[in-house]
Amino acid sequence: MASANTLVHEFRVVPQEVTVESQKSDGKKLNKGTGRGANYRSIHEINFTSVAKLGLGLRQVRMANELVGNYSGDRLTQRQVQTALTFAQYGVGIAVAGPIGVAYAAGDLAYRGINYQIKRTRENQVSSFIKDLSGNNARNHSRTSGLKI
Repeated sequence: MASANTLVHEFRVVPQEVTVESQKSDGKKLNKGTGRGANYRSIHEINFTSVAKLGLGLRQVRMANELVGNYSGDRLTQRQVQTALTFAQYGVGIAVAGPIGVAYAAGDLAYRGINYQIKRTRENQVSSFIKDLSGNNARNHSRTSGLKI
């Protein structure tokens, strides 16, 4: 307490224990930093060194596949092996990360599908323009017969 004559103040601090549970307004108990649930624990119990080694191995196989495709010129087989490697990568991601792996695989497939559709549409437009320029439409789809403009 403070003395009016001496202007000396004596402060008494009474420590209050503040718990995490008392700070929440909805009455639910926090898990004190142990994660959010089973998925969180399963993801964080992964040995990331082994996952990194697996990813590096997949990358080396992809590069070897690209080199063999460049050397042999067999692009069809190269694309098929590339597709198999991509699905193997999805499988590993789903096995290791569960729902996050599923979300990654779905997003990646959607991204690849949309890009393929855009590329195909663009190629079809270019071929249609070239066909119109060649005169096939004006000549009944033939270069040598039909009405000439």
